[in-house]
Amino acid sequence: MFEIKDSIFIFDLHNTLYDEVLEYGGAMASAISFIQAEAERQGIRIETSQLCSEISQAHTLLGSDWDDDVWQNLSCLQEISGRNEIIERAIKLRLQVSEALTKKYAYSETISMLHDLKRQGARLFIATEATENAAAHAAKWLELDGIIEATYSWPYQKAYTPLKKTRQKTFPFHPEDECFFLQKPHPFILAEIILDISKTNKEIAENVNLKDVFEIELDETIDISELLSKISDDNMQAIQTVNAIRSKLKLKDTAYKTILNTIRKRCFYVGDSFFKDGFLAHNANVPFIHASYGKKILNPTEYEQAKEILYQVTGWESFLLQLTQEAGKLPHLANYIKPFFTCEQSLKNLSF
Repeated sequence: MFEIKDSIFIFDLHNTLYDEVLEYGGAMASAISFIQAEAERQGIRIETSQLCSEISQAHTLLGSDWDDDVWQNLSCLQEISGRNEIIERAIKLRLQVSEALTKKYAYSETISMLHDLKRQGARLFIATEATENAAAHAAKWLELDGIIEATYSWPYQKAYTPLKKTRQKTFPFHPEDECFFLQKPHPFILAEIILDISKTNKEIAENVNLKDVFEIELDETIDISELLSKISDDNMQAIQTVNAIRSKLKLKDTAYKTILNTIRKRCFYVGDSFFKDGFLAHNANVPFIHASYGKKILNPTEYEQAKEILYQVTGWESFLLQLTQEAGKLPHLANYIKPFFTCEQSLKNLSF
């Protein structure tokens, strides 16, 4: 079907390489239960709904679902004796459980396939909306340090242990820059990887910036009015996500156009979300490999319990869930997505 050698595979992380719902929801549930038990020993009862609500608010304030400082911002913990020590133990527990569940719910055949692709000369990257610390943890736990050439993740301003063999890049470089609608499915995420590959290949100078060679052209023919009607005017993240659906990547007419286009033609984007990942690939004009196995539910009871906690502590909105989980309800938009290949069981299904 295509040559593996020198092909470029860019992977979404969550629910493409491991089951994030079971991992994140399960880890947060363990930390929450631990804190509630410690409070109960002191005669203090903390309702799960209250604790989750405050965690969600703290996540929003910090701008990250993976910031351990979230526990310091919870008013419902103020009366607990030995609060700081309990919080430290909760943080360690969450990380330990995250590691155990990431390994338990890793898509092992897909991970094995990444090693095979690497051996055959493919170049592998991760592009995720997780922060640097979370991306580093996942790559390490999945034994992909050195297999993945680079990870691209959201900036994280606090100390963490970086990967040893895999380069870690932050994107966007300046999250406050409002001209970047960089919530998926904005194609600048993939454009930056393409540009960096050209720099690694010594084909383009290091001082060439993304906006020197790429631009965005809005596709006004795509009707996003139904989605916009569900979003409040002050929800910038939501507005960015929806606007990104119409953002088409375009190569500027520069001396580097042919080089970048040659690299783009060797790229494949792999993700579990038919809608958001599909539009990301569509907007970047990169073939989309749909990792549909990432939406399969093997243990419904365990999954629903983890999902309930995950949704409560992250504060995800219904419209975002619709984009990621219920694309079939938006056929006028989903019809734009034409997968290059669909992997129903694992990446091993991919035909060459």
